[in-house]
Amino acid sequence: MQGRTERAFTMLLAIVLALGAVIWVMVTQTRSSFPVATRTATPTLAMPFAPQATSAIPGTLSPTPSEQPNALNFFLVSYQAFENGFMLQRIGEACVYAYRTTPGDAGIILSPALNEGQPREYAYCIGFDGLAELPLDEDVRNLFGEYLPFRLVWGTYAPVQSGLGKPVAELVDARSALLPTPPVRGSPYYTPIAYLPDGRLFQCGSSAATAGTCQIGE
Repeated sequence: MQGRTERAFTMLLAIVLALGAVIWVMVTQTRSSFPVATRTATPTLAMPFAPQATSAIPGTLSPTPSEQPNALNFFLVSYQAFENGFMLQRIGEACVYAYRTTPGDAGIILSPALNEGQPREYAYCIGFDGLAELPLDEDVRNLFGEYLPFRLVWGTYAPVQSGLGKPVAELVDARSALLPTPPVRGSPYYTPIAYLPDGRLFQCGSSAATAGTCQIGE
């Protein structure tokens, strides 16, 4: 009888130990399935709507900040080529420059009409306010287009017509970089007027030695 009791107790103890082992394994596996908290910082994810740099339009250059066009680094000019020279206006001024480029006779065409008290030798810019429009040949008028200043000055003053000849191309609107300060090439004897569309500097005399003359720098 005592032997049976001992065997039963031994079997019961074995079962209890086996159940305990199973329960321990289950608890251990369950705990290992959860992430363990650490003190390591989690990297920040990039937001999908964060602003990104925009690529340049194909075929164009991406200007640097110093090249961004604005009213502080250029002004506007109108330019038209003629058989023997060109006409130029700084936009906003009520006068135009007429310059001959004929070899051996290159130079500014001084204004035939002077303002009160204006020295003739410094009358580089020809005013167009109050000028009446005169009939022009159709081919010449077509080249001038609807731009009045050049058309009025050329149509009114014979020295401009004979000095420049007829227009050979349509008017060009361009940006001129700000003029150098102080003037270059002969400073202070010439005053810069504007950069031509080809990049050359157009300037006119500002002293007794250069009065009545204008030149184009390289």
